[in-house]
Amino acid sequence: MQLNAVLAELKGVKGVARADPAGNVQEVAGQVDGETTCAVAVMCIPQLEGGGGLLQLGSVQGFAIISEKSSMVLMRTKAGVMVAMADAKVAPDNVLRRLATLGGR
Repeated sequence: MQLNAVLAELKGVKGVARADPAGNVQEVAGQVDGETTCAVAVMCIPQLEGGGGLLQLGSVQGFAIISEKSSMVLMRTKAGVMVAMADAKVAPDNVLRRLATLGGR
């Protein structure tokens, strides 16, 4: 899988990591702490699944957390998760689409 393609294609994305469903890092590209980023992302999934269930959204496939300085964008894939760290001004929907494409969604 070419995580470097995300960095080249989407300006403002600082780093991308791929992990299995347990959060074990499998690949990292760019400036991102893969271990911490993937661990936090995987820990968020059960909470968002609960919220998705309450809102009758079904299974949550992806999400973004955006702060004043940066954003974390996560996409669930067939093999686990892909997480991108980006500037806050990067459109999360563009990152989600690209991660979905790379992840086989």
